[in-house]
Amino acid sequence: MQSIKSYTDSCKDKMKRILLFILINLWAVGAIAQQPLRISFIEYKPFSSNSLPKLGFINEVIREAFAIEGIEVEFILTSPAKAYQSIKNGDIDASSGWAPTEERKAYAGFTKPIYTSSIVLFSHRDNPISWSRLNANKRIEMGVTKNYYYGEMFTKARTNRLFSVQTAVSDKINFKKLIRRRIDAFPISLNAGINMLENNLSRHQRANITYSTVAIAKDPMSLMVSKQYRDHHKVIATFNRGLAKLKASGRYQELIENRIL
Repeated sequence: MQSIKSYTDSCKDKMKRILLFILINLWAVGAIAQQPLRISFIEYKPFSSNSLPKLGFINEVIREAFAIEGIEVEFILTSPAKAYQSIKNGDIDASSGWAPTEERKAYAGFTKPIYTSSIVLFSHRDNPISWSRLNANKRIEMGVTKNYYYGEMFTKARTNRLFSVQTAVSDKINFKKLIRRRIDAFPISLNAGINMLENNLSRHQRANITYSTVAIAKDPMSLMVSKQYRDHHKVIATFNRGLAKLKASGRYQELIENRIL
């Protein structure tokens, strides 16, 4: 039979462990909250932009989700190439709007998706390109944007040489190449592609561009957190909690309707 003393000691030990667990978690949250999280973002309308209200839907969700958990954030505009390099080096804490890939997971962790967009093929109206009709016997010049990921199906087709690839540094350049018939097609988020058509091309140019309604991939746009940040796993857990609360409150859907739809 357990003595009263041993039972009391056992209870004390349990209380110490519980208290230690609470203190560790409070310390972790406190460590995150000591200074604003530095989050980079790129120009990718309608999701993120220096010229959009609140820096765009993605960044507004990030700010509000962290605010619910008592965390301040600071946003810094950058290019895709610099975003990756800064995450690798630990020069920035996180970057918004990226899909997790095996390569990126080597140096970053990812939150739950903030928004999932559909990637489709845009092509010239005189030569509409359908993904289902791709074959190695017909030469197709496919434009891609540097540092972007278009899903496993696209990667596999590229490896199997179902098309040739031309790389550009921006989606805007790929649209220009498409209009001039220097490429046959290029993949981009449907939302981003339509936004670019409406805001960067003339009516005549828009009339020459079409797109497939069939998605070649889904783009789970997430917060990419550098593994160089000592509490990166805590940052991810904290954001996921805030995001869940934002959705439960109805605020998330409100932001989608105001910023995306």
